[in-house]
Amino acid sequence: MVENFALVAHNPAPHVRHGAAGGPDKAPSKGPNRHVGYRSIMQRWLTGIVLAIGASAFLWLAEIGPSLRPEGPATPNPASIAMAPHLDLPDLIALMAQEDADVEPVQQIVRVPRGGTLMEILTDAGIDRADAHEAIAALKPLYDPRKLRPGQEITLTFGPTLPSPTGAGRPDERANERGDFVGLALQASVERDVMVLRGEGGRFEPHQTVKSLTRKLAHASGTIRSSLYDAAIAADLPLPLFAEMVRAFSYDVDFQREIHPGDRFEILFESFEDERGNRLRHGDMLTALLTTAGAEQRLYRFQPRGGTVEFFNDKGHSVKKALLRTPIDGARLTSGFGNRMHPILGYTVKHRGVDFGALTGTPIMAAGDGTVAEIGWKGGYGQYVKLRHSGEYATAYAHMSSYARGLKPGARVRQGQVIGYVGATGMATGPHLHYEVHKNAAQVNPTGVKFPAGQKLNDREMHQFLEVKAGLGRAVAELRDAGQRRHAGVAGQADRWSDLVGGARAATTCPARATC
Repeated sequence: MVENFALVAHNPAPHVRHGAAGGPDKAPSKGPNRHVGYRSIMQRWLTGIVLAIGASAFLWLAEIGPSLRPEGPATPNPASIAMAPHLDLPDLIALMAQEDADVEPVQQIVRVPRGGTLMEILTDAGIDRADAHEAIAALKPLYDPRKLRPGQEITLTFGPTLPSPTGAGRPDERANERGDFVGLALQASVERDVMVLRGEGGRFEPHQTVKSLTRKLAHASGTIRSSLYDAAIAADLPLPLFAEMVRAFSYDVDFQREIHPGDRFEILFESFEDERGNRLRHGDMLTALLTTAGAEQRLYRFQPRGGTVEFFNDKGHSVKKALLRTPIDGARLTSGFGNRMHPILGYTVKHRGVDFGALTGTPIMAAGDGTVAEIGWKGGYGQYVKLRHSGEYATAYAHMSSYARGLKPGARVRQGQVIGYVGATGMATGPHLHYEVHKNAAQVNPTGVKFPAGQKLNDREMHQFLEVKAGLGRAVAELRDAGQRRHAGVAGQADRWSDLVGGARAATTCPARATC
């Protein structure tokens, strides 16, 4: 059975509701005849705005989605988005005119500029600062305005003149033409729209709509022609999942040297879709296959009881090692370990690490759990960090442009935590990371050293793991044979498998986040 579940959002405080603020719903206040029926007008208005913001949100995501894909949660694929029914402004005006011929609402759509704040956006639109402040305060219980993104659309609504509890006047002639500012609406996430509207008492009240999403399984696969990255893009694999797959395999695979044309990948992951079947976001990678030089390696997501979620190979061994071979995503190996002609000194010296070329500002990750042994300028290394790991290992990172905030001697770090950013400080001809692995105080080749193996499962955990492995294998086979990336026939089993796999997901609800 395919399970629909509503994402649980913020539960507003008692004053956050459709009635008047601070108490039970009141009868409409007496005033000019043009305000008779104001409550039903606003109810119709609220419906119209919900439909309008749904359409504009789809258009906005389709336009900027590709630029956001490399970071953060997956965005909808513009090619697969089915547009919501469009509600033209004249239709909304006509709807309200049925209630009161004097009501002439106006909607204005504004885009968030780079570095812009909601207060600036509202005042630039001619809205009185006191009204803007009250609207923002009403919005905050549902949405933090500081999370606005450049290019995001905000719908401003202007309507019949209303008495303001703040006594604020109109700031310019624009208000005379379009009426008072009565509300704003925006898309808080792919699952949730939020808005504030004036209530009967003239005060702004927050509202929200939450979409119901269906959790399904999705499948993607591809053959490498030029690069693994290009193959993933061609297979429509969300980039965060591509990065997760690379990190999971990077403990045992040298992606700089061992990936060649003709190699293949396959991945099974969770997909969250709306009622039209549009993938609004992705969940976790559940299993992945990488075939290199004809040899297959498959990983399975699994969480032992009382343990953390990790990826395990076919034998039930965790692939996580003490150290990462490549502590940077998307970089190319530009110089190996050993003797080389120094690009600045001009003579042969031993290169006691490996270099990864990347753009300035690319995040650098801690190769393993440990503590900061050194941080600061270190001669030709430039901006430098050295981490001490448990046992006999240490790692060093050089030529950084800057350090992660809060990093200092003695600070503890976790594997994969960002510790700094790529630069070209010290003796460097261009931006890159110089990475060293020290074993018993001696520098060793990071690409050749054998790091300690991951944990093994006990008998009870192994039995549970084998059940998960078998279930995921059946799902992959069915999706592969069907030749589909999304297949409703196996979607009903996703919750059972994800409960076995772990991932900290509830059976029927999920917080309104980017991923669950």
